[in-house]
Amino acid sequence: VCSGGDFPSPDGTILEILRQQGYDNPNSIIFQSIMYYTGGCRTPFPFIFLEEYLDELSLAMNSTDVLRNSVDSIGVEELETLCGAGFASLNSLLDDVAEKLVILSDSADLTFDLISCESINPIYVNTFHKAACEQSASGSSWVFATLLVSFYMDLGSCHLLL
Repeated sequence: VCSGGDFPSPDGTILEILRQQGYDNPNSIIFQSIMYYTGGCRTPFPFIFLEEYLDELSLAMNSTDVLRNSVDSIGVEELETLCGAGFASLNSLLDDVAEKLVILSDSADLTFDLISCESINPIYVNTFHKAACEQSASGSSWVFATLLVSFYMDLGSCHLLL
């Protein structure tokens, strides 16, 4: 895991796997994400669309508030008189829309926090750099030593049987 690809490192291995599996298109969100996290978050943030989505949700919440304030300042009865239509359910609909927008915004914020460099990069480093390269080498040594001792003990017990 630590020596793959053109760049002998865990990152090189990951990039080589991507290349072999056909995920090395620089325009792919998968490739951009892997490059972002394996590069220590020094490349452009690949999820910029999420920031734009948060901005759009904020605008939608503001627009809902403006509409609510306009309806409140005019009054439902006045709107019904002016427009000749029923507006009795408008306030409850605006409440529902505002509630759903808050839920969407909170979910997007949580997603943004979840995919942040501060959340993902330590997991990546611990998994691929520390566990796969450092600790697996030590673990492999222990497994090899244990198998070697078992082999010699089995040979010794076979020798006693002969």
